[in-house]
Formats: sequence, C-alpha cells, structure tokens
Amino acid sequence: CALPISAVLLSCTVFCCADFIDKFEVCKRADPDINNCLKSAMQKALVTLKNGLPEFNFPSMEPIKILVWDIEPSPPLHLTKRYENVEMYDHAATEIQDVNCKITDKDFLLEIKGYNPKIKFVSDYEFVDTLFANVDVSGLGKAFYEHEGYSAFITFNGKIEPKDNGNYITITDVQVSMNATHFLMNYKTDDAERDNVVNEFAHHNADTLFPLVKRDYEIIYAEAYLELANAIFSVIPVDKLFP
Repeated sequence: CALPISAVLLSCTVFCCADFIDKFEVCKRADPDINNCLKSAMQKALVTLKNGLPEFNFPSMEPIKILVWDIEPSPPLHLTKRYENVEMYDHAATEIQDVNCKITDKDFLLEIKGYNPKIKFVSDYEFVDTLFANVDVSGLGKAFYEHEGYSAFITFNGKIEPKDNGNYITITDVQVSMNATHFLMNYKTDDAERDNVVNEFAHHNADTLFPLVKRDYEIIYAEAYLELANAIFSVIPVDKLFP
C-alpha cells in the first residue's frame, strides 16, 4: 500500500526545501526543553499541512489517502476484507498532548500522545465470506467508520543515514496504540433492504465489536503516519530539521 504523498517531494531542490522548512517551527537538538518545543511545532505543523502546500506539490491531509488495504482473516473474526480508495479525515485536527524525542547520530525515536474528538474513515470495500446479524454481506460496497474520542500513543522509530547532500531520517517502523470512546459503522450497497439490517446491527453492536477490530485500524493508521513522516524526512536533512 502507498499514499500518494509518499513521493511528492522527491523533485524538491535544495532551495525549494529551504523555503519548505521555513513554513515550520524548528527545534534545536541540544535544547533541554526539546519535547515541549516539538509539541508546539507539531501542533502548528498540522495546521500548516492540513490543506496541503500546493506551491511545493504537497497535497492536502484532508483526507489522507491509501489506495489499497487488505486484511487477512484472524481470530476471533475469520473475515477477509479488502478496502480500496481509503480516505481518512480529520487527523490534522489532533491535539498533541505529549511528546518524547531522542536523537543520536544514527537513531531517531519520537513518541506522541494525541487526542481527537472524531476521525472518519471512508472506503470502497469487498468482504469475503462475511456474516453480520446472520446476514451474508459478502460483496462490494461503501464503508463509513467513525472513531469518537480517538486517543493514540504513536511511536516512530527511524535511522539517520547519509545521502547525497547530508544525513536524513528514514522512519522504519511506526506503532499505534489507540482507543475510542465510541465506534460507528455504516455500510451502503445496491441492496437497501440488506443495508438496513446490517446498519441496525452495527448501530447497536459497534462498540462491542471495536476491541475485535481495533488492531486493524492501528495498523492502517500506522502505515499512514509512516508515509506522512517520510514524505518530509526524506527530503529535508536532519541538521535542518534539528539543528
């Protein structure tokens, strides 16, 4: 899977990147209060990046897009699910609550605690051998999910490696641990009668089902955040990001 933004800055020149970083608050690596600096800087960066930076060919984060997401069967839900044209809304409205950052000559660690009152997920889907409320919902349709009271602890791990004109951070792994106070599900197909049965079941049981599917969302959000981070880190040297 890949986000369209994963390569948007690859053609950025040195001068373009200098102008690009001027859009953001920069935190010094030696600052003893770097975590609070980054908390402020990232909050402002979300506002800056929400609608994109068209002058740098950086697309909007509203929504974040993923082309394809496959979920293989796993207990206790033995379902095969495929999502296409995934659109994730309102992540740029996340409140950054806490930050912990550690940078060495070779390694990069960033931990973020965040909260968002509501994020949305919209996608085309294909379900295989799937039953809801004893109704076979296998087939194609449109899925609408919402996480209300979204809280997340996000860990970015990366390496700092030399490239042509400097040292760059490459995020190699992102882990998301999330929770939500309320989970909403809604499906739309060409069969309105079946949709009514499925959505009634979803309305009454979504919060019960959430713990069983939570890991799926943690994985896709981690993938999205990794692509977002590398879209910036891959073109701006670390000594410009953290002088």
